[in-house]
Amino acid sequence: MAEFLYSAWFIDDAALPDDQDREWVACILIDADCADAAKSWGDSLAQDRATHSPSERFLWSSIEDMMSLPEATDLSSVPHIEAGQLASSEEIGW
Repeated sequence: MAEFLYSAWFIDDAALPDDQDREWVACILIDADCADAAKSWGDSLAQDRATHSPSERFLWSSIEDMMSLPEATDLSSVPHIEAGQLASSEEIGW
């Protein structure tokens, strides 16, 4: 398995248009066999989040192989899961 940085962007439709927190991003480290599997699992979790939060919409996502990130990147505070692992909103941090 490889490690990938998954990022999901959301928008809060209940927030005012000029609210700096109206659009926000959440990041998760996902262990998966490939980038597509990591992105697919992250998208599933993000869409589930949006389904359970009426004012928030999932906009888009990106995936990065950890090997492509600069070595000095500190991701020690980013939640870490495996593809297929169910994780609560509290565990993910969104």
